[in-house]
Amino acid sequence: MQDWLAEEIIKIRIHGTAHLYADACWLDCIRGIDDPQEAYAAELTIEQDLWQLAFSTPDAPDGMLRWTTPDNLTFFRADTSPEARSGDATLYAEVRMNVAITGSGAFSSELVPAELVFTGESNACLDASRLRHWHLSVNAEEVRFHFYGDLALTPQ
Repeated sequence: MQDWLAEEIIKIRIHGTAHLYADACWLDCIRGIDDPQEAYAAELTIEQDLWQLAFSTPDAPDGMLRWTTPDNLTFFRADTSPEARSGDATLYAEVRMNVAITGSGAFSSELVPAELVFTGESNACLDASRLRHWHLSVNAEEVRFHFYGDLALTPQ
């Protein structure tokens, strides 16, 4: 990962509500979370290369997910309104991170692959202050869940 990108990524803040996504089979499809809830308070901390995402709710056990910063990220941009204009284009942006996570508390301690995606707007370079949403997908045989939420605004 290039230094300028690492400096932007470290500015990202998940702080607020994490929603647990489930399809038609709802709790029957969720694996790896003790007593899953529809929503949790979530807070992300990043210390050097260690990311920790804490989840809490008054109605179920708290939990923590941990992973390390991957060596590679995928940075995707697309112009979703290509009409002619002057100046820099405002692009839809995604930062995708494939990681191996482990849990504690309400989450399975099994090390499993996951994908973390941050979405928002950008131009040619990533600006963490313009990312607005996140989602985390875990789809292993014994551990399967998907969280999503909004990012806390980061200073420019």
